Amino acid sequence: NGTLTNFNFSQGIQLNFTVSMNIATSTKWSFNITIDNATSAYSLDPYLDGINMTNPANGSYIGDNNINFTFRLVSNNVTSQNCTVSPSTGSPTQVIAANGTSAGILFNLTQTATGVFNVSCNESGISQNIYYIANNPPQITINAPSNNSNTSIRTINITFTDSIVGLNNATDSINITINGITYYYPNSLNCSPETFTANYTSSVTCWLNHTTDGMLELNITAKDGIGWQQNASINFTLDTVSPSPPSLTAGNVSDYDSDGNIEINWTIVSGAKKYAVYRSNANFSPSVSTFLYNVSGTNSNFFEDNTTAHNTTYWYTIVSVDFSENYNISNPSSVFNATANDTIIPRLISAVDAANASDGSITINWTSITRDISNNADVGGAIYRVFYRSGNNASDVNTTVSSAHYVGNTTSTSFTIASVAAGTNYTFVVATYDDGGNYNNTITGANNVSKQITACNNLYSTCGAYTACQSTNTQTRTCTRTCYSGGANSTTESAACTYSSSGTTTTGGGGDSASAKESFAGFSISAGGSITKTLTTSLIGISGIEITAKNAVTNADLSIEKLSSKPSSAETPAGKVYQYLQLTTTMKESDASSVKIKFKVEKSWLSSTGVNENDVLLLRLADGKWTELKTTKTTSDATYVNYEAESPGFSNYAIAQKASAASTAVNVTTETTTTAPSAPAANITPTESTPKNETKAPENVGTNPPNQAWVFVVIAVAVVAVIAYYSFSRKKKKGIF
Repeated sequence: NGTLTNFNFSQGIQLNFTVSMNIATSTKWSFNITIDNATSAYSLDPYLDGINMTNPANGSYIGDNNINFTFRLVSNNVTSQNCTVSPSTGSPTQVIAANGTSAGILFNLTQTATGVFNVSCNESGISQNIYYIANNPPQITINAPSNNSNTSIRTINITFTDSIVGLNNATDSINITINGITYYYPNSLNCSPETFTANYTSSVTCWLNHTTDGMLELNITAKDGIGWQQNASINFTLDTVSPSPPSLTAGNVSDYDSDGNIEINWTIVSGAKKYAVYRSNANFSPSVSTFLYNVSGTNSNFFEDNTTAHNTTYWYTIVSVDFSENYNISNPSSVFNATANDTIIPRLISAVDAANASDGSITINWTSITRDISNNADVGGAIYRVFYRSGNNASDVNTTVSSAHYVGNTTSTSFTIASVAAGTNYTFVVATYDDGGNYNNTITGANNVSKQITACNNLYSTCGAYTACQSTNTQTRTCTRTCYSGGANSTTESAACTYSSSGTTTTGGGGDSASAKESFAGFSISAGGSITKTLTTSLIGISGIEITAKNAVTNADLSIEKLSSKPSSAETPAGKVYQYLQLTTTMKESDASSVKIKFKVEKSWLSSTGVNENDVLLLRLADGKWTELKTTKTTSDATYVNYEAESPGFSNYAIAQKASAASTAVNVTTETTTTAPSAPAANITPTESTPKNETKAPENVGTNPPNQAWVFVVIAVAVVAVIAYYSFSRKKKKGIF
């Protein structure tokens, strides 16, 4: 309560202080040390208090949420102190601890992992921690077999999940009991995995051989290292005996209502869950390949086969299947046959509509028919016949196949007609025809639609000249078309070019080396149907593609690209090339039965190259070689000659001159050069048919006199050029220019 000492010392001097007190003193000393204005506080306590944790033991497992926590206060200073017990989960609790005795408190905790208790007492000024591990019981779930299920497999596959919540590092003990027989995991069981750590959720599969059929009770018990235990139970039936076959007679297999579907009846078998129907085109024994259909239901004894074809005979047999999936394919019913005989006309289509396309064509769409007029199934062999004529009156349409109004048939629910005139009204009728020859050509409000062709009737095929090449290396031109009831009748096309300050331009149209591309995305084609895609740009030689599908195609993409040069893997075509093209698609080539390609060639290119319009065809690239496709010249206008070719699939293409025509052109040029030596050598047009890795030269050099004359002409021109240059140089030196 006062100053013990006061003195001065110099900077840099270290002083040691010792403060001692009488051990018999019963009070705590507090004192300060002040140097200048800085004060440090200290205390001396003659007694050393302590806290001893008594329950639970440090690091122990707790198998109960109710935890009785106790500790002992050791103090020579006071008889009792206020202490605070704080668990890691839950609220702190105040407790008075008497010196030398244990203090306890009951906690209800939901701790599922490592926890901690902290005890601090006010007088002693110390605290103590104790760590514990709480745990929950394992959770057993039987995944297989399912409760109240049936199985025919004597080797029972048991799968269960043991979900351990907590940090018990001990392996669970697993007991599996079937009808009172206990198996211990893993020693007496064939299980995977063979060990099971109870620190995580995992699944175990065990196989047990059981030889007696009947109802079985499965019980699985899991017990962890703390003593927590949990079990799960199910019942299931082991049945390994196949049911007897049903009774089938000849009179139970027939097309009794002549709808083209064969009906089958059989007797119900006790214990059968379903019946497997087998079918063949001849007398047979059932097998996997002849399976047709499963008829489910304990009281089911009827099946109608609506996948038959008219006037075709089929053989049938039935096999019973029980709840454990037991069946004996070697013990079927008797085999009987019947012939499908369809005499009922199909229903008419409904919900027909018509959609205009930008190329002036129109596509008719409708819903499929699946039943005849008597409401019997009629799902196979439906054919749709399409008719149309100008006007809005459906009764004026003649729906006989021999009439001029008949345009074609399809098995799909879509049909495209190209031979329609823009600005004209048409009525379209769809009649139905089945595989039995039954024809429904009635005209109702549901199977016809009237539509005006409102789209543009042609492509942007009339184009002006390109502008001069701009500094952006592009040039433009305006193309027009005729439209009805709206639609853009002009467009501006851009082409790549090479800008030159001298005014020289390399364009991107026609047969030049610039590239262009047009794509179609997300189209579908039904099996047997077709679709036409029309290009809108005149930069690409292809104007349209018609694809007929062998198999149904959904969400397909198609790209048509004009290449800047020939593919590197391809040989050089023999004739002059107008354009190299590439068709790519997400369709499988096997899904297309035919591909028709419409293309056009500028008349200006034909004139400038000397190619006859009758000598143009489409080449298809296959294995690095060009194959000539069957090509037909169709129409022409002031700008283009139009063609159509058939291709077996999609590939790279070239619009080019026939090889035979190119060969003839070379021979004519050679002969002309021979008979007219004064003609400039620049008029000679070499072909591109020179084989790879060989030097290009006129044909038959050294053996054909006309070709030798050609060489002499070249030499003569060179000599004249040298003489002219020499004469010009002499005159320049004399000041003559």
